[in-house]
Amino acid sequence: MTNPTHDNRKPRGTILPRDRKAGPRGPGHAFPNGPDDGGGLVLARAQVRMIYWGTAWGANAALRNQIDGAAKSILSSNYVTALSEYRPNIGAGAVVGSQVYATGNDPANNFTDDDVKGVLRNMMGANLLPEPIDDQHLFLVVTPPNTSVDGTWGEHWCFAYACRDGIARMVHYGWVTGASNYQIGDYSCTLAHELVESITDPEMDAITFASCPGVTGTCEIGDVCSQCYTLDDGTAVQNWYSRNQRACVTPK
Repeated sequence: MTNPTHDNRKPRGTILPRDRKAGPRGPGHAFPNGPDDGGGLVLARAQVRMIYWGTAWGANAALRNQIDGAAKSILSSNYVTALSEYRPNIGAGAVVGSQVYATGNDPANNFTDDDVKGVLRNMMGANLLPEPIDDQHLFLVVTPPNTSVDGTWGEHWCFAYACRDGIARMVHYGWVTGASNYQIGDYSCTLAHELVESITDPEMDAITFASCPGVTGTCEIGDVCSQCYTLDDGTAVQNWYSRNQRACVTPK
């Protein structure tokens, strides 16, 4: 995709408030013809940078460390490596950076996607983030407790960025909130959803469903599932849809 703002589908992967009961979101859970592989890029070795947006994070190192730990656990676990059923080259990822960004305005309730892109553009322009030379990168922006967006707990998307070498490259990014309770479990479960979908569909042209019950626009493998569970080390994650098993699965 060269210009995601002109995609005729919903141009981002969005996580909505979860149903705490086991099972998929929507009336059906078997999709015999999907999801489809559009042939686009996947993050076979996701290189994740955690960005804690807002001055409030300066006094909340404990929660930051918990979220970083959850991301590291998720990326190194079978929860991610099991995604190789979609592309055999998908393997473990890594957290390669973690930082607080407290320059400019703090995130307000109902902040917009343009606000998040503005943070990333400012950081790259100030050499606080590397330019997207490596196409395996993923920038994940985390908002502080008590900051929320009505009806949405997280998103992932991409946008074109003009790098200093004159080449426009895609920036892969997502953002997560603390959902309703602002505790590590909610942050972690939302984070897992965005990681799975960013790995399998970073530019909205790889692993997607043509359509899903109860989901409008772009539908990915986390959108049709809604159960939070824990890995063996206690990290909270959300189940995702397996094409092989034709069901939402809970890999550990």
